[in-house]
Amino acid sequence: MRLQYLLCLLLFVFSSQVSAQLPKTEREWSDKSGKFKTTGVLQQIQKRHIVLKTANGMKNVPIAKLADADRKHVKALAIFQREQQQYKLVAPHLERYRESPTAVLEILLQIHEMHPDAPYASAMIGLAYASGKSDYKNGVKYFKLAEKSIKAGQEVLGTSFHKMTAAAVRNNIAVCAFKSGAADKGASFLAGKAGELDSIPFCTYHNATLALDLAGDVRHGISLTKAGRKKIVSILATTPPENPGFEVPRLFLYLLEWDLPYSLDQIQQLENGEALLATGEKFTALSGSVFQTEKQLRDKGYTEHLQGTGFLVSPRLLVTNRHVIESKTNNLSYTIVQVTDDGKRTLVGGSIVKRSPVLEEDLALIKLDKPIGGRPLPIYSEEVVEDEEVTVLGFPRAFEKGEHILASGGSVRSIDNERPWYYVSAQLENGNSGGPCVDRYGNVVGVAFAVTNLEKLSSGARMYHDRGVVVKAQPLIEFLKAYDSEFNFLTPLEEALPSRQILTANVRDSVLLVKSWKSPTERFENRSRSAYDVLRPEPRRDIIKEFATLKENRLYPDDWCPHCNGTAVCRCTNQFCKRGQVQDRKQVLARIDPNTGKKFYRWVRSYERCSTCGGDDAIRCRVCRNGKIRE
Repeated sequence: MRLQYLLCLLLFVFSSQVSAQLPKTEREWSDKSGKFKTTGVLQQIQKRHIVLKTANGMKNVPIAKLADADRKHVKALAIFQREQQQYKLVAPHLERYRESPTAVLEILLQIHEMHPDAPYASAMIGLAYASGKSDYKNGVKYFKLAEKSIKAGQEVLGTSFHKMTAAAVRNNIAVCAFKSGAADKGASFLAGKAGELDSIPFCTYHNATLALDLAGDVRHGISLTKAGRKKIVSILATTPPENPGFEVPRLFLYLLEWDLPYSLDQIQQLENGEALLATGEKFTALSGSVFQTEKQLRDKGYTEHLQGTGFLVSPRLLVTNRHVIESKTNNLSYTIVQVTDDGKRTLVGGSIVKRSPVLEEDLALIKLDKPIGGRPLPIYSEEVVEDEEVTVLGFPRAFEKGEHILASGGSVRSIDNERPWYYVSAQLENGNSGGPCVDRYGNVVGVAFAVTNLEKLSSGARMYHDRGVVVKAQPLIEFLKAYDSEFNFLTPLEEALPSRQILTANVRDSVLLVKSWKSPTERFENRSRSAYDVLRPEPRRDIIKEFATLKENRLYPDDWCPHCNGTAVCRCTNQFCKRGQVQDRKQVLARIDPNTGKKFYRWVRSYERCSTCGGDDAIRCRVCRNGKIRE
């Protein structure tokens, strides 16, 4: 009890520190009739009234008496506030949640109790119950609570509000239905509004095809009627699936995908009567969406974690390496700087919106707050050939050499046919990570990310030389398409530039310095797994197939046996068996009437050991091992 009390107290104190800041601008407020108006700054939003700071002091105004526009504005701000509150409480637990969803279940339940009107905690709780404990009843309960909060927000903010979160929740409810034996119900949830989308989310497509494939398999307990099969087939046949870019096990997959909370700018758009913009930003467990100056970070005790490079692929999208902007705890902040010819530094704001789920690609995407004037670089989709001349641009060793864009020339020495990499002779150093590797025309042919001294020859022998490692352009293209299926790729340049100096001058405004900074509470560097782990002398060939990679993509497999619900013990199949005993009724002579000689009988219950289970109604499940399906 003391532990629970301390936990509640800690969460209460923390939640009081993360309340979302309301806009401090004055606004004219009016009642329904329009006769009474006042100007003030919104201070608090209570359940039934708001607190305004006016020229005459604080004033309580009932929400029900406000004009429609003001009441809608208050509701939107209330959604913004509670989303921010729960989001900031839940986000720090996500890394540990990936490793063991049930480990943080008690904390999430407490967060949900304090802030029940946002979907983040309830979506994670549902997943912890379903995927971690095979408790599908409680899983569906919390998934539906998340869906309920999303629908309430959509009534105010429009259908774009948590559109991606809603699709993930429906997918998870469908998996729970499949695992509980209600396959037709699962088909209905999977179909949902998927027909209105341009492409089906990979997770939904995978689960739908798996349900069709496993229907009738006694091990999985999937039984689809014709109507259920028709629902799934009609969706799969009319919309193209996404390409996941990695292999997955033959199991149902849960999806933990979030839309970020709306910003005050988007709420302002709603206030002005404009359509709210869809965020299009997936939750990636990366902190640092608020960019600060280096001085501000140092004053707070932050120290530099990694420095790297990024380059523009659109006016507001910057590509860099994933290992530059993440750590295992993700307790990082960031600075992005554009350096001009005269050495002027311009701080750039933005937020991390996507990172590649495949470790070997080591890609991340940053969405800038506004265009910065740099020219986006075109991407050359065709594979380069050996000995082709290339140039890598970046900020190598910025502390030692200064914050200058430097070009390192070289050529493609070899092409890795097993992994999405080139090996180049260009000299790469710390700070080049995430920089563009361009051909002599100025087209991006890859993204620099590491240096290796290992080169495997076709004969199987190995040579040890320093080689720059570059992610190929094709995975970069697929990565950008996964973020935006309608991404506008620029036409590759066809006119060769006369020198590397001119090439560097042409692209310098498109190449930016990216730094990540460690929090003072993070006492040692705790790097998460990245493509560097693949560069060891004996690389792990199954790295993409591991569940760790799935979880980094926010996919969680469910391999619990549906027959025993993960207990590895099934109940006796004899319907008359109760706790190992079979109940029967027998007629027994009760008495004989001495006058008439008539016999009277009564029913007597008798119990015999069940021959099916041998007196023990708990039978070891024959289709699983320790509660997990055996493939």
